[in-house]
Amino acid sequence: AMAAGSGAACLLLLWLAASPLPDGACGSEAAGTAESPGGAGPGERFKIEGRAVVPGVKPQDWIAGARVLVDGEEHVGFLKTDGSFVVHDVPSGSYVVEVISPAHKFEPVRVDITSKGKMRARYVNYIKTSEVVRLPYPLQMKSSGPPSYFIKRESWGWTDFLMNPMVMMMVLPLLIFVLLPKVVNTSDPDMRR
Repeated sequence: AMAAGSGAACLLLLWLAASPLPDGACGSEAAGTAESPGGAGPGERFKIEGRAVVPGVKPQDWIAGARVLVDGEEHVGFLKTDGSFVVHDVPSGSYVVEVISPAHKFEPVRVDITSKGKMRARYVNYIKTSEVVRLPYPLQMKSSGPPSYFIKRESWGWTDFLMNPMVMMMVLPLLIFVLLPKVVNTSDPDMRR
């Protein structure tokens, strides 16, 4: 009897989950979330805007390969010929905005959008996440130089050779073998026997 009761409950849950919502309502509206009075609704979309600048370089020379990414590639924007950008259709929330360019590096910026559409920008600090450094909005993103894709090769030195564990294992016993007889007093009569 217990199995029949739980089977009927499962069928009822499946039927409720699969039943269509009335009058084209979406899931969040059917669950009972209402639009807040005087504010933007839950489906309201906003735009993130700003300008990207590379000091000493004309925008036409670098914007062709650049993109604006919001939260990875969830929303993608393109730069205009003057370096400005607008990313449309972004819901309220907290996002990391990055300008990606193969020849120039830009620091990411976190943009918080309230449900009423108020924007707040700050630096992204992955080490001290509680530290907040506010930035002006619309965003002003400045290049911090060319990206470093490669690490410079270290030069070879004698200290690298001498501190090698295999060399130390060969040299230390040799030093002990040569220096130990000189340290021990050979004029001791007990040692002569």
